[in-house]
Amino acid sequence: MKAVLSIKTWRLLHALNKTGALTSAAQQESIELSEASRRIAALESELGLILLDRRKKPAQLTEAAKRLDGQASRISRAHKSAMELAEKIKQEEAKHTTQRTVRISLPVNFDKVGLLSALYLYESRHENIRFEFSADSGIPALLEGSTDISMGGYLWDGKGVFALPVGRCFNFLMASESYIKRYGLPESIQDLLNGKHRLLMRNPKNRFFSNKLTNGRQTVYVGPHANVFYGDAEACREMLVTGGGIATDLSVGYASEFIANSTIHAVLPGWHREPWTFYVYCRAAQSEDKLIREVMSLIAKSAFAQISNRWEFWYKRLGLPFPEELTQKSR
Repeated sequence: MKAVLSIKTWRLLHALNKTGALTSAAQQESIELSEASRRIAALESELGLILLDRRKKPAQLTEAAKRLDGQASRISRAHKSAMELAEKIKQEEAKHTTQRTVRISLPVNFDKVGLLSALYLYESRHENIRFEFSADSGIPALLEGSTDISMGGYLWDGKGVFALPVGRCFNFLMASESYIKRYGLPESIQDLLNGKHRLLMRNPKNRFFSNKLTNGRQTVYVGPHANVFYGDAEACREMLVTGGGIATDLSVGYASEFIANSTIHAVLPGWHREPWTFYVYCRAAQSEDKLIREVMSLIAKSAFAQISNRWEFWYKRLGLPFPEELTQKSR
């Protein structure tokens, strides 16, 4: 029997002597009755003694089990004392361990619940590590040292950074139920370009910005004749939800709760903003830092683990044609 399991079994024997019943002893030790029975049987085999007279219903403690209770009690107390001391030592060591703060910038334009949960879990398992978060701080903030890790929906073409790809994304054009009731649906892509409908787009100064719309076969650009509201991701989503226009460049994850309850609908199925890829960055000088790389890998792994961020799921659920770019590659 393994040492740790043996100690727990002696604790179980002591609990059995105190309660007089295996069921009660198992409950006291927070284990299943079947597991308690196996442990007692293993201890009997190790000692060469019968500890429970199973011929009686319920099983009764034998004289040998009672005589061994003194030793079982001492083992139980010693184990408890050792565990309490170990916890105290860990707490003392944690106070003297240098705490490290990692500052992370995450994009607004996707559902961050799953990713934040993964990061908080990582933080809870590393007492000397703390995370601080900001939204869309971008590469300049990373390069100047305001953040340590930055995630963005574009590939930085400058120097000084190390990048890991996170995932390629497609979206679809979106409008709310209230907007459709008030203004109707556009009949063609030209209806979006000639000012008949208001478009909601990210700020042109944002590196994520693109005025390119495509259905894989045809590409158009939102030009000066279009009726456009420019704002950050949060403002565009609020305008979308309240019926203020048709969103062209919001990710499906950022609007997933409204898509799920059918208050947001796809517009001109097949059309979407040009696809983009999320990357997670650190400064090139920190690219060999074990902690930084570990957290970057966690972000890359967790960002789209949540189903709300998976555009493929929403395309299938809404019955939308898959992007033509992908179907062409598969031919």
